[in-house]
Amino acid sequence: MRINMRIKLLALFSLMAVVGFAQHDHHEPFVEDDIMLTETIKKMYPELAPKIDAEEAKLEAFTKEYIANEHLNSSRADVDYIIPVVFHILHEGGPENVTDTEIHDAVRILNEDFQMINDDLDQVVSRFKNITGDAKIEFRLARRDPQGNPTTGIDRIYTSRTNNAGENSKLNPWPRSTYLNVWIAKSIGSGAAGYTFLPSTAHFRASKDGIILLYTYFASVRTGNDRRSRALTHEVGHWLNLPHPWGGSNTPGLSSNCSIDDGVGDTPLTIGWRTCNTNGISCGTFDNVQNFMEYSYCTNMFTQGQVSRMRAALNSGTAQRNQLVSTTNNRKAGVLDLDVAEFSSHKKAVCINEVVQYKDMSPYGAVTWKWEFEGGSPSTSNVKDPSVSYVRPGTYNVKLTVTDAMGNKKIKTVSDYIVVNKSVGDFLPFIESFEGSTESVSFNWAVENEDNDTIFWKVADGNAFTGNNYLMLENSKNIFNQVEGIISAPVDLSNILSPVLTLYIAHASSASGTFKGQTKFRILYSSDCGETWDLKYSNVSVGLNNGKQTNLGYFPQGNSDWIKISVNNFIGKDKVQNGLFKFEVENLGDNNFFIDNINMSGSFDDVPVLEFPTNNLDSVASSVFIDWKAVPVVDEYEYELSDKSDFSNIVYSGKKNYINASPLNDDTRFYAKNLNTSTSYYWRVRAHRGSISTNWSEVWTFTVSGTGEGKEFIDGGSSVGIDNTIQANEDFTFAIFPNPTQGEVNIRLESELNTNIQVNVYSLQGQKVWATEVSETSLVTITQGELTAGIYVVNLVANGKSYSKKLVVE
Repeated sequence: MRINMRIKLLALFSLMAVVGFAQHDHHEPFVEDDIMLTETIKKMYPELAPKIDAEEAKLEAFTKEYIANEHLNSSRADVDYIIPVVFHILHEGGPENVTDTEIHDAVRILNEDFQMINDDLDQVVSRFKNITGDAKIEFRLARRDPQGNPTTGIDRIYTSRTNNAGENSKLNPWPRSTYLNVWIAKSIGSGAAGYTFLPSTAHFRASKDGIILLYTYFASVRTGNDRRSRALTHEVGHWLNLPHPWGGSNTPGLSSNCSIDDGVGDTPLTIGWRTCNTNGISCGTFDNVQNFMEYSYCTNMFTQGQVSRMRAALNSGTAQRNQLVSTTNNRKAGVLDLDVAEFSSHKKAVCINEVVQYKDMSPYGAVTWKWEFEGGSPSTSNVKDPSVSYVRPGTYNVKLTVTDAMGNKKIKTVSDYIVVNKSVGDFLPFIESFEGSTESVSFNWAVENEDNDTIFWKVADGNAFTGNNYLMLENSKNIFNQVEGIISAPVDLSNILSPVLTLYIAHASSASGTFKGQTKFRILYSSDCGETWDLKYSNVSVGLNNGKQTNLGYFPQGNSDWIKISVNNFIGKDKVQNGLFKFEVENLGDNNFFIDNINMSGSFDDVPVLEFPTNNLDSVASSVFIDWKAVPVVDEYEYELSDKSDFSNIVYSGKKNYINASPLNDDTRFYAKNLNTSTSYYWRVRAHRGSISTNWSEVWTFTVSGTGEGKEFIDGGSSVGIDNTIQANEDFTFAIFPNPTQGEVNIRLESELNTNIQVNVYSLQGQKVWATEVSETSLVTITQGELTAGIYVVNLVANGKSYSKKLVVE
């Protein structure tokens, strides 16, 4: 087939404005502009014309030879080539200053597409499945700049050249022998969405070699979307010497394109497509409409022939592509060395026994992993991306140690990284005014700080609505489109008829800027442990600023700065016992946000709501605490436990005198002892107010385990006497024995912390009933009679860390 390689500079054009695209849910057609064609380049630089032709011929000859001998270079490795990438973000402080999240998303998409692991690969039509190609190319953000300094691979440049960008906007290029340069701009002067040079033209223009793209065309999140996110894959294909499938024609869709070839043996002749007709036939055979080098908006594959052509380019000296992927230059860019230990997880706030998926993010070259999960199951792991669950509520540290092939080791420990919420949240009224220490919020609330910078929701002091503290987000320092969230401690709405959330917010809009006053503030609610979130309230900055505008960092000056927000649109599915709230800001250039006096209130159901053992729970202990929710202002509760669903045989029954509306008192529980193993039980509760009785509650059932050992109280507690030793960390252990006890109790402490330890004993109502302070290694004895019969929490505090264990006194 005759190869037409007349295009040296390839451009991706959009006929519609970016704003118009954002407002319509349809595809934009792509065209190429004649200004970017080879003949234009030759007229601009006539001295280069013969050199470009010669370099093109040289590269084509090399490509043919490489493909003919490719079987000699076959590899079983997952990746054969590593390309260091630097993103130059050209911006004026607007949305074109894309977030780190978008950049990392773009790199993810590149790696999936060039390693044939993209999620939509299974959508390739059957006739082309057998020729899909894996380029085995990995893209890594550079970790060293040209001077050898540490970098994130993200180069933010404040410049007006982000507008109508072109060749003169390719600022601060890093050497192409070591880096792939990608410039992200607000607009491109020719109307293009992006463009790049083929290697034979780029060979003579080193400082302009790279890719330039609109900020809306390279990621699938925030300013981008799934449809446009393959533009970078498309441009990298050009950068690695791939023409369009219809060859060198400027415009897809022309019948004359059937006589032009792209130089790839397994891509069928085609006129080219702007729409996704996967059954399209244009030149006598089915077209490869889903090819990444098409304009069809449903692209998901390279062919094996295209892969061979790209790999040939990476082995060629044309435009120094072979130097780019050399081990020497990879190491110079810092993409082979283990730089730091980094990790992430899919969630930061979870429920009891919920699985957390951790992911190693360490750049680069780790070959072994040692994870340590305080409170987790498993508590350690040696796999790269482990799954962990937690059986107790609290906040827990995570530690990762990674090692490379040379034995170099990096360690990262994050204190209070994961928040494990209680199965039953705080009862109403729920009030949070942030008047405790800042530690109180970090213990109960989970901060979502996606780029791990210093800008996130935190407690600070100032002119709060009440008291001295508020929740603050220094949004004035944040970049566009950054989303900052914070998730509350769980709240129990299960027995609330009409819940109402109120809070006070103080805020000022920006006084200038294209999007001033449009920053979004949202309140979301989750009834499923944060798996999904329902929007309950949304407003923009101008609707919350109380008339205030400033370009300076805003802080409230007094009560008049605060406005009240009320939310009451809760529905039936929201009435769970561990609901979560999320407060979220999506920045569009406005000022700081402040929250104070969060209050959740509502009227209570007259019928008691059951709590534990949860309905249909199995593996319950033979002696178990039965708990229900409080009903305010009643005289007493009546309970029944039966081994028959019709309650024809009552095993336990009784009444409890009302104490108050707190569910933590002894009036909302009883202790069922010595239940039969492998037996199902049914239970219910009702309330009495004078001579009036409420309806019985729902009937719940549970099954006692075959051994009699199992869950004894809420949040997964095991039978008393099992696992009485807590290994708090490498330097600190304590044990309680005997437990349960009918006399004295001993607390043995072994510590290398070189500090005194505070020992506190609390009742289930939260009252401190016993305390002492001891040295590192001690045996503490609480004598008989100091504690009355009941359930207690033994709490130890050392070096700012807290460890707890249940104690039962019979």
